[in-house]
Amino acid sequence: DQRRHESESYLVHHWARSWREVSELCKHPEPDVPLHSFRADYERLLGILRPRLVVEWGPGLNTELALAAEAEVFSIEHDPAWLPKISNPRLAVLLAPRDGASYSVFPDDADLYFIDGRNRARCLEGIHERCRPDAVVCLHDAHRQAYRQALRRFTHVLEPSVGFAVATKDKAQAARLARIFAGDEG
Repeated sequence: DQRRHESESYLVHHWARSWREVSELCKHPEPDVPLHSFRADYERLLGILRPRLVVEWGPGLNTELALAAEAEVFSIEHDPAWLPKISNPRLAVLLAPRDGASYSVFPDDADLYFIDGRNRARCLEGIHERCRPDAVVCLHDAHRQAYRQALRRFTHVLEPSVGFAVATKDKAQAARLARIFAGDEG
């Protein structure tokens, strides 16, 4: 009976938190963005940059695309249900607690970071503090207002498509990214 009460309490808390988040989003309508609208841009970026190491929060299609581009992938996930169902020697997965520690414990020598998980603003802040200046950061659902301030910390931000932003702190890398998405490189 105690377990059932704790479980119900958790569900009510989770629902209330989710409802508040959805309610807040409804106050500030955002464009409808298809689930994998980033695919073509991310494939193009991976194909040209050929990253050695990709660090990602939120595995999924992005994991498969990075592995197909021959990158090593370090994936961080908080929900066991979303863990990748694939086995690949170039894939390392960290099931991290939701307490926030995972936002500061990640390889800081990656060529590319892909954010499609929880607490995206905290991910952006951690990457900004620790990554190499020429690292490339990809943010899925970049159209959401909740992420704009953290994204602005990067010196150069491009949005090649609605909901997908690419950022860097390095001017030369930013110029290269602009050429890639203009179709002038590749």
